[in-house]
Amino acid sequence: MRDVTQFDDLARTTPTRELFIVEGDSAARAVTRLRDPESQAVLAMQGKPLNAHRAALKKVRENHYFNALSESLGLPPGTQDVSHRRIETIILLMDPDADGIHCSVLMLGFFLRWMPKLLECHAVHMIRPPLFEITACSHRDEVIYANSEAQQKRITEAFQNAGVDHKSRRFRGLAGIPDDVLRETCIDPRTRASEVYSREDAEYAISFFK
Repeated sequence: MRDVTQFDDLARTTPTRELFIVEGDSAARAVTRLRDPESQAVLAMQGKPLNAHRAALKKVRENHYFNALSESLGLPPGTQDVSHRRIETIILLMDPDADGIHCSVLMLGFFLRWMPKLLECHAVHMIRPPLFEITACSHRDEVIYANSEAQQKRITEAFQNAGVDHKSRRFRGLAGIPDDVLRETCIDPRTRASEVYSREDAEYAISFFK
């Protein structure tokens, strides 16, 4: 199943179009509820996708998910001309866990093998959603987000060393992140932080899964 919003209308009316690639229907519903329908669309995975980096072109073209992705982008797998794509920016927005990391790498493998020009023109971005919210109890407006257990540990240790009382809560996937936090950290282009992935970045990420 996928949720791709009115691409023809987007192509006619908006200068910048974004496609969020997420894991599953729950994440898709959360992002769809908050996204700007005029410029942002959502495509949901159903489980881990095919390892397209190693698959033959025929198998990739016959794959339901990658067929839906290609249709959304307006680009067939293997294309060398991405200038006419329907979407300017593809955003990988996965759950901050091991499965999410693996899904992101599989997607990078697809782009590296079958649409490398998207990486070369800086069209593939990644957003790391928060895994933890740490709040300084004496300063209610001081909230820090961490996207890994290691980062959360560093932040809480810093608070402890400074003698600052704090509390921490863990989010369970995109669907478990409160709407205001999800919008601010992952969806709104004015406040979110994203990483642009190059061919070299994709190759480096894939090397860990060989």
